[in-house]
Order: sequence, then structure tokens, then C-alpha cells
Amino acid sequence: MSHFVKVTDPTSGHFGTDGNIERIYWREEVPWVRIRSRDGTRLSVPWGQTDLPTLTVQPIEHLAPLTAPVLIQLVYYLEHRGKPSSGATSKPTPR
Repeated sequence: MSHFVKVTDPTSGHFGTDGNIERIYWREEVPWVRIRSRDGTRLSVPWGQTDLPTLTVQPIEHLAPLTAPVLIQLVYYLEHRGKPSSGATSKPTPR
């Protein structure tokens, strides 16, 4: 990722620093940007303290729960995929 960015929030200790984006990551539900400044130092600041466009994050509201039986089926599938069928149909039972 080689995008030029500048810290524009005057309350930031890195105000006015610019450089290339090295990484974008999430910390406590806030996007952060790791920047390599022109002098080679690395710094991390919240996305909102930069001149990058405003992010609109859509919350994930409906996730299917992974219940114990579903996880057991998933493990069984992963352990047995690609293996020739031995004719056995027994599956692990929840404990």
C-alpha cells in the first residue's frame, strides 16, 4: 500500500507529519493508520486524524451463531474432506 497521507488533527502529537501508509488496522473498533514518515520514522494514528476520506462503517448486525453442534459438524467436515470414504457414517457426538 503506497498512499500518501498527512496527520491533520491539531490535537495530535504528530500534527503536520506526512508519509506513506504502511498498514491499516482496527484498535478498539476504531480504524488506525500506520505511517512511515518522510524521515523514516513510523507512527500510528487514528484514521480520523488524517486527511484520508471519512469512513462510514456499517455495523454487522446479523451473524449466524456457531453453536456446539454446528462447530462439531464443521470439525468433522474439515477432518474428513478429501479422504476416501470408508463407508463409515459415524459422527462425533457432543459431550
